[in-house]
Amino acid sequence: MSDQENKFENEKVSIIVENKKNCVVELQVTASKELVEDGYKKAIKEVSKEVEIPGFRKGKAPTDMILKKFQPQVEEQFKRKIADIAFIEAEKLCKLPILSNSSRISFDLKEYSKEDGAKLKFSFEIEPTIPTVDPKDFKLEAITKK
Repeated sequence: MSDQENKFENEKVSIIVENKKNCVVELQVTASKELVEDGYKKAIKEVSKEVEIPGFRKGKAPTDMILKKFQPQVEEQFKRKIADIAFIEAEKLCKLPILSNSSRISFDLKEYSKEDGAKLKFSFEIEPTIPTVDPKDFKLEAITKK
């Protein structure tokens, strides 16, 4: 059961933030069609930089040829790029204090398509929130010796 749930939204992502126990936060992210298309273009570009196709310089092969010969690599990179871009947008929008730069951020890409966008779930630890305490709320009682 979540302690607190907040919603954030901009033109690229829609986010539901659930604060779980032990400083764990879960983000339900719905990414827009534009964000997914951007991720697809970046995935193709990244794969094209890594592969060599005879007759073309590295990174200069036509997109159709890259998609034809390296579809599994493009698909895998596509999933990563969607997650990366969506998380960066979510982080900007929510401004959550992530525990550290080396914190593990797990993600689950539930569904994605270039036509409908994507739905993801991120889970990670944040810095603990320290409650504010007003010293005026405390009352001292005198202790008597028996």
